[in-house]
Amino acid sequence: PPWYQPPPPPPPVIRPKLATTPIIPRPVKPASNMSVLRRRRVRCKRCEACLRTECGDCNFCRDMKKFGGPGKLKQTCVLRQCLAPGLPLSAVCEICGEGNQDTGEELMECSNCAQITHPSCLK
Repeated sequence: PPWYQPPPPPPPVIRPKLATTPIIPRPVKPASNMSVLRRRRVRCKRCEACLRTECGDCNFCRDMKKFGGPGKLKQTCVLRQCLAPGLPLSAVCEICGEGNQDTGEELMECSNCAQITHPSCLK
């Protein structure tokens, strides 16, 4: 119709400018000696805990995506925590530099200093 006029356009949105001060990065805390040496353990896949299914009721299960949680904790079910965790396949002896695959001998980790060695390398 001739009498109709479209509404006026909305006023432009004025956004505040970002601060021009330089961003100072946070100081990084030096990691403690033991936390640097500590290695992630791998499941044995043979014990009773490794072979069972998730309970779906514990705090860690309720966090899992498959049980409807956000998936932020990224922890295994309390009932599935391995009873005999081992060293990862990438672990090597700190004395001779060889891993489990290179020699037929098992690696071990010192409970005091977290040093990984073959028992024969310590002698």
